[in-house]
Amino acid sequence: MCNDSCNPSVKLFSVRPEANTEALLANAYETIAGAGAMTSEFAETLPSQQRYLALAIQQMIELGLMLVEAAQDRVDQVA
Repeated sequence: MCNDSCNPSVKLFSVRPEANTEALLANAYETIAGAGAMTSEFAETLPSQQRYLALAIQQMIELGLMLVEAAQDRVDQVA
């Protein structure tokens, strides 16, 4: 029997609306950096063709980190 806990419209995760921009950016940075580290570690275990794809994903993650850093710099300049 399925109740509200398995209803796909139930919100399981959310971002607290009172969280400030600096906290959001810091958490985004840590999350993205963790994904990059895991991808890099995982890529070492793959055969070459899949390794290239994993490293390409890791490079996109690094570009995302650069964007978050730039946004954080702008927030810091305003503060």
